[in-house]
Formats: sequence, structure tokens, C-alpha cells
Amino acid sequence: MCCTIYLSTTSQLDLSTLASSNLTLTRVSEADDMNMLALLSHMNQWHLSGKHGGCSCHFRHTLQNWTNAEIIDIPIFQPPQDWCLEDQEDVESTKAAYDLFSVLLGQGDQIDLIDYWNGTEPDEMENLLVKLCDVPRDHFRFFEDYKFTFSA
Repeated sequence: MCCTIYLSTTSQLDLSTLASSNLTLTRVSEADDMNMLALLSHMNQWHLSGKHGGCSCHFRHTLQNWTNAEIIDIPIFQPPQDWCLEDQEDVESTKAAYDLFSVLLGQGDQIDLIDYWNGTEPDEMENLLVKLCDVPRDHFRFFEDYKFTFSA
């Protein structure tokens, strides 16, 4: 099982051209989870994967049911913690995603995303409003089973 991140935006840009060595964006297709995609607000929908492609596991996540992860009741953005032993590649991929979100929001586009563990049902998702300018780049992370709605 893996984490999956889908994002939607009002941007008309081909986000696949913004891929880097740290992340990949591919347009969603009929093979993607349409039940989860229905939670997204915008027509331009993308699958966000890390540098290794495929799934979205290679980012900073706070997971709900993973014994080695930080378990919290309220999502808190914070920098990597020494006790959590986060992979540096995951940290860099997450910073690249943050930079992408900053660019899109800076251009006046809207963004939302869902981060979920495969097998999660749409009604199990929580909502989180994220004012990105209030979250330092090195504090940003994804939260499993949350829908993020971003503002600048």
C-alpha cells in the first residue's frame, strides 16, 4: 500500500513540464481513483509523485496509522525532527512541492489536494485550510487522509 497525492488547480499550465529531479506531475486518467478525485475542486487534476515515480510516498507525511510516524490529533507543520529520521530525499521533494504551490498561488491560481493512504474512503478524509505564506518552507509536510485547500 502507498500514499497517493492528487492535486487540482485553476492553472492552465502543463504542470508535467514543471517536473524536476525531486517530483513528477502527471495528468490524471481513467485509471486513477475517480471516487477520491471527486473531492477535488478544480478541473485541472494531477497526480503528484516523488523522484522515484509511481506513488506519492517519497514526500514528508504525517501518517495516521504508521508506527514509526508522529501521531497527532491536530495537523501541525514543523521542520524535520531528529527522532523521526526522515529521509533527506523526501525532505527535498517536499520542498520542491512547496515551491510549485508557491509559484501557482503567486500567479493567482487556486490549488487543492488530497493525500491519502490507498484504501481510504472519501468520507474518511479531513479538511485542512492552508495559508501557505504562514507555513515556512522547511515546515511544510503532507498529512495522510487530508484534503488541503490552499490560499496565498
